[in-house]
Amino acid sequence: MNPWRPFPLIRLIIPIITGTATALLIRKEIHIPLFITLFLILLLIASVFIKSLTLFYQRRWLTGMLIFILLFLLVYENTIRNNDLFNQDYFIKQGIGQKFYIGDLVEPAIQKQKTTKAVVNVVAVDCSGTWISTKGKALIYFQKDTRSEHLFYGDRIIFRTEFTEPQSAGFPHSFDQKRFLNNQNIFYTGYINSVYWKTISYHRNQDLLRLALSMRNRLLQILRENQVQGREFAVTAALLLGYVDEIDKELIKDYSATGAMHILSVSGMHVGIIFLVLEKILGFLRKGKYGILIKTSLIILLIWFYAMLTGLSPAVLRASVMISLVAVGKAMKRQPDILNILSASFIILLFHEPTLLLNVGFQLSYLAVAGIVLLYKPVYDQYITSNYILDKIWSIVAVSIAAQIITFPLSLYYFHQFPNYFMLTNILVVPLSSLVIYTGIILLILGSVPVVSVFLANILIGLVWFLNHFIHFIEGMPFALSRGVYLNIGQTVCIYLLVLTLSLFLFYKKKMYLFLVFIFSIGLTGSFLSQRIHQLKSRKIIVYAAKNLPAFDFINGGTSILLYDPKVRDNVYFEENHQATCSALGIKNNLRIMLTSGKINSSGLLFHDCFYKKGDFIQFYDKRIGFLNRQLPALVNRKIHLDYLVLTGNPKVTIDQIKKIFAVDEIVVHPSNSRWISNEWKAEAALMKMKIRFVNETGAYVIQF
Repeated sequence: MNPWRPFPLIRLIIPIITGTATALLIRKEIHIPLFITLFLILLLIASVFIKSLTLFYQRRWLTGMLIFILLFLLVYENTIRNNDLFNQDYFIKQGIGQKFYIGDLVEPAIQKQKTTKAVVNVVAVDCSGTWISTKGKALIYFQKDTRSEHLFYGDRIIFRTEFTEPQSAGFPHSFDQKRFLNNQNIFYTGYINSVYWKTISYHRNQDLLRLALSMRNRLLQILRENQVQGREFAVTAALLLGYVDEIDKELIKDYSATGAMHILSVSGMHVGIIFLVLEKILGFLRKGKYGILIKTSLIILLIWFYAMLTGLSPAVLRASVMISLVAVGKAMKRQPDILNILSASFIILLFHEPTLLLNVGFQLSYLAVAGIVLLYKPVYDQYITSNYILDKIWSIVAVSIAAQIITFPLSLYYFHQFPNYFMLTNILVVPLSSLVIYTGIILLILGSVPVVSVFLANILIGLVWFLNHFIHFIEGMPFALSRGVYLNIGQTVCIYLLVLTLSLFLFYKKKMYLFLVFIFSIGLTGSFLSQRIHQLKSRKIIVYAAKNLPAFDFINGGTSILLYDPKVRDNVYFEENHQATCSALGIKNNLRIMLTSGKINSSGLLFHDCFYKKGDFIQFYDKRIGFLNRQLPALVNRKIHLDYLVLTGNPKVTIDQIKKIFAVDEIVVHPSNSRWISNEWKAEAALMKMKIRFVNETGAYVIQF
């Protein structure tokens, strides 16, 4: 019997993921000709319905291959058409520069310390006095004032700004803002001074999402009115309503280090609780003639209203689609397999929004549910007890293990850390967070009842206080977190194969699986060994792209010689990201030299055989690097030959002046230079056909030789 027969939708996921990923990775406007698609559809019809054709009867696998190719092409075309860059009405195609635009806020505005951040759909652009209709999202930073603090989803504004591309990652292994935004179909950002924008329409109560967000604000106000404040408010708002704007970095660090980060985002558990509550409340509707239809419709409507209320995160979207399908199945008196439901929700969401495939939350959410569905029972069956309390504790542990088994390789790949006490954390956190949710829901319903609301608020505050302190206690325990684990894609895939074969061996005890475990273990060990050997042999120069923090690394195997500006010293942002870079590159020894001094600011050894510094010039092996942050050196009889000339701190020079003094292969412009000076250098270099790199556009520049 074909083991895939009960799960037809799982087989469809493979071509859908492949086609979507291909389009997202190549990011080129290559459309599939219509006649090819029509031809494949005709072939598929022939292979399915004309059974007498000998060709298709003898080669039935062709039907599957045709379905694969057809789905691949369809989702590829759908992904291309969903990319704003390829839209003929994309706002940036009307030219870049200081222009007037009209845009609608398509997400709730987020309040930062000095700015208000909002995603705006640009619907029109002013071109020489004529308004032209456009499309496309952009990330806007408003100068913070009382007006920007009251911006709301759906507001239409007119504004003036100059759009630029987001800055790439300043460090080779740090968070890449540009990639993150591009994966959300956002390719440009802009800053607006408070005098260059105004609201022209409020769009109040125009759609369900705006109504949901308005209600969320009212519910948040109920919490505040009942004296839920500080970290207790931040966690409660995140748990109940998906509002995460007030969670501080220390709180995120604690939850992340203990494996409880999923608690701070509304997920499938929350939607499931809402579903169960609605099932109980609306149970009376089953008796009427159209009761089931009315009940199902109300449940689906309210589930999606709650999803909108919480901000439509990927995990909530996944859970909402799945529960909607389950509700429809129950109304039709059918019990579809959970894996088919999971696959159907995946296909629906990915077809609607292809960029979700690159969303980390989306990936981890589906993997976690798949892990629980596939592995929970085999793990749970390893320990059977008649004790009710022990059974419930083991059930929670089994769920945590099942989810962690299938998500930890991807978590290591993205976050480079592993919470060692995740089981201990979840034993208390899961039931406690459920209790917080139920208490919070009751408080939101009875928030206006004087005595009852105060009583419930005190219980809620106490529960969340205890939750936060328990998480902080676990985070402070020895060896709570394994840090600095950096995997490449090949190693991540190998770990997944190792986990799969090891699980199969433990559950089915077949020697073949044990043999595969050894094979993948050897492959993974060999990969780590090869990576380490490569690291020890590597020679790199890294120009970090941290704005106003000039720093340059000279990597010699396991040693880093950092040339840095005084501004870098004691800068927390730089230190954290530089440490991450060193961990990823296997660097054990760190030497530091002030950019403006010839002295070494550490007791470490300066490698004279490969690194030599004199004034503003560096010799690193056979590479010669010069730094220019003020005036040019005096003219000499012959030009100074350099491989790279790095410009920092807005030196008052022109490319022509540089060319008279230096014979340089490439000019590197650091982000510490102002944009208008950089643009002048870019124009000059283009005329003179000189090679020039702008680190603010490309991200950290890694020179490997």
